[in-house]
Amino acid sequence: MNTGRFWTESPYGSTTNIGVSLEIPIFDRREGAVEKAEAEVRTAYLKLRVANAEVHADLVKYASQVRERGAAFENFRTNVNPRLAKLKRMSEDAYKLSGGTIADLLDATRTRVESTVSGVELTGSLMEAQLRFQAARGDIAALLTEP
Repeated sequence: MNTGRFWTESPYGSTTNIGVSLEIPIFDRREGAVEKAEAEVRTAYLKLRVANAEVHADLVKYASQVRERGAAFENFRTNVNPRLAKLKRMSEDAYKLSGGTIADLLDATRTRVESTVSGVELTGSLMEAQLRFQAARGDIAALLTEP
C-alpha cells in the first residue's frame, strides 16, 4: 500500500494518490526459496558429518593415548618400581658396611626420587588421557557424579 501527494507547476496544482500493489506470481513459483532451504539442509548435513568425523578422530586419538600411556605406566610399575626398594637397600648397605661415599648414597637417593616423580607423572598423564577419552565419549557426567 502506498500514498503520496504531488505538486505540479504547469498546470499549477496538486494531486494525491493512494495505491495498492499486489504481487501476482505468474512466472515465480518461489523456487529460489525452496532451493535456499534445500541448500541449508545440505549445509547442516555436511556440518553434522564434519562434527562426527572430528569426534571420531578425537576418540581414536585419545584411545591411542590411553593405550600408550597405560603401557608406559605398566612398564614402570613392573620394571622400575620394584627396583627402587632394592636400590635403596643396596645404597644404604654400601654406605654403612663397605665404606661407600655419601655422594654415592645421595646419588642413589636422587635417582629414587626422580624415578618416583616419573611414576607420579606417568600416573597423572594416564589419568589425564583417560579423562579426555571419557569426555570425548560423553561419559564425563558419570565421572563427575561418582563419589
